[in-house]
Amino acid sequence: MKPVAGVRLTLITRDVHTPYSGMLPGFVSGFYAYDECHIDLARLTSWAKARLIHAEATGIDTKARR
Repeated sequence: MKPVAGVRLTLITRDVHTPYSGMLPGFVSGFYAYDECHIDLARLTSWAKARLIHAEATGIDTKARR
């Protein structure tokens, strides 16, 4: 990845593993295991040099920019 200068990417999520929707039917039918069809967001954000916050966003304060 080539980060854009001056840009910081942050992912806020309550789940650290998220399913890849295209593989869910195969998971439900037993064709795929959990690890095969779920994305490890901690690993992904580390690779992308992004920040991961494991929490639930409850609002955005545009005036305070947070």
